[in-house]
Amino acid sequence: MQLPRNGSTKRGHGDSALGAVRRLYWMWHLDRESRAPLLQKLSLWRRGFTVLSGRLYGFPQVDSQDYLPDFHATHLIKPINSSLAFYQHKLAQRALLLAAGIPQTPTVAALWGGRIVLHPFSGREEPVEWDRLVRWLLDDGGRFIVKPENGGRGADTYLLENQGGELISSRGERRRPFRLADLAGRLTLIERWMQQAEAWSRLFPHTLNTIRALTLWPRNEPEPFLARAIQRIGTSANIPCDNFAGGGIAVEVDLATGRLGRGRRKSAGAPVVSHHPDTGAAIEGVMLPHWREIVGTVLRAARSMPMNCYVGWDVFVDASGQVIIGEASGSTDVDIYQVHRGLLADPRVRAFFEDAGIV
Repeated sequence: MQLPRNGSTKRGHGDSALGAVRRLYWMWHLDRESRAPLLQKLSLWRRGFTVLSGRLYGFPQVDSQDYLPDFHATHLIKPINSSLAFYQHKLAQRALLLAAGIPQTPTVAALWGGRIVLHPFSGREEPVEWDRLVRWLLDDGGRFIVKPENGGRGADTYLLENQGGELISSRGERRRPFRLADLAGRLTLIERWMQQAEAWSRLFPHTLNTIRALTLWPRNEPEPFLARAIQRIGTSANIPCDNFAGGGIAVEVDLATGRLGRGRRKSAGAPVVSHHPDTGAAIEGVMLPHWREIVGTVLRAARSMPMNCYVGWDVFVDASGQVIIGEASGSTDVDIYQVHRGLLADPRVRAFFEDAGIV
């Protein structure tokens, strides 16, 4: 049986004259402040890359044909997954994944427009007032993560903890009292800060260091496959987040063994990192424990819903050794994968994107 093609193709985006103009304008807008020579910009733009990506990936020392272009990754990938709402809204994700028996980070509260529900997804949901929420959080004595329900890249995400009988939110070096007014009009989740397994805590103890695992489910194939896995490691500049775009370290994981390679950072020159810049902890060569269980959980989550064609899964191991899916992204940034090597260098990955009409 021939299945229908997932999503849209690049026709109307990259092949038409209008598409070429659109791509050129998008590239110019992103690179308008770059001081790179115009001929260098035009050479990169013609191939769909920004100046930043060209430097990050190491062009022209590596073959750009092995890399998924920025324009394609930004504008053409999203339609591959037919139900984008699943990836854009964490509550929808959580409900579906919990129903499939996939372990999740505990959500202790959901807030919207001044309305608060304690213990969602627990079977003992409780609408409460602000004072009750604050008292519960203080009495619990734990640490929590506050995040927008539909956010990404760690935006507006911060740590919440009891400091001297007051709830204080922090991110990096920024600290401020926790106030309801800061959340007005936006659906917000409060999740329990999870104690990660010792191996990940040794990498950097002040952030939850998650693996971003990319799964692809080709058309007419019965199972998804794991295409790439990146260990994200936080730094002091971006506590409590570990995201690459915000200053974290991206380390490629060997899919067969769970061994870490060298890390890279998204800064000038994309410096190579073999040890953590804040703690000196070794990164390169570390063997991640529970690797078989991690891969199995990711693939089980990927096959749990038929629309999971192109998904980046955030996964970690807690202190008890349980593998937990934090969330899923249906439009995951590709630079975190390609900072080490191009996605299209893998024939199976290239075939997936060719069949989807992306390249």
